[in-house]
Amino acid sequence: MMGLRFPRTLSSLVRHQKGLAAIEFAMVLPVMLVMLMGTIELSNLLTADRRTESVAATLADLVARDDSITSAEVTDIFFAAESVMADMDASSLQMVITSIEASGANAVVGWSRAKNAAPDATGSTVSDLPTGIMAAGGSVIRVRVTYPYTLMTMGTANYKQSNSGPIMAYDMGSAHTIRKTFYLRPRLVPKIPNPT
Repeated sequence: MMGLRFPRTLSSLVRHQKGLAAIEFAMVLPVMLVMLMGTIELSNLLTADRRTESVAATLADLVARDDSITSAEVTDIFFAAESVMADMDASSLQMVITSIEASGANAVVGWSRAKNAAPDATGSTVSDLPTGIMAAGGSVIRVRVTYPYTLMTMGTANYKQSNSGPIMAYDMGSAHTIRKTFYLRPRLVPKIPNPT
């Protein structure tokens, strides 16, 4: 008798469709969550990339529009550039401003200032300048900005967190370093003198 009951119970379970939607939802939910987190992460990464590029452009522009700058002005320029990061954490932002000068057939570092990084050595030869960017007897301001970005989702480590903290925060993987380089010629003088 028990042997006949099992096939009937199994066939009634197969015909029963009350929980089908819940089972389908449970199967699709992990895929949808991964897609959601991936979209959020890609958006955060693209925002960090755009802001890092804006920091490099801002630094180069603020230095190149002056005929001379002081060390205090360089500190203010670094501070102003950090504010471009807005709500992202700028404490790990590495910035290097370098004046590259034409010296005969070579390009050499005239002076360099940095924040959270090592400045370029004064007098060292620069071999990676784009072709045609340096005018004879002139100079060019090169800015290098590096931003280490850590993949996070739903409340990232790259964003400043409120006192209440994020709803959910966890590390999704390794760090990605965003590097941007920007070149501008000084606008008012051929060479900007070494900040004092």
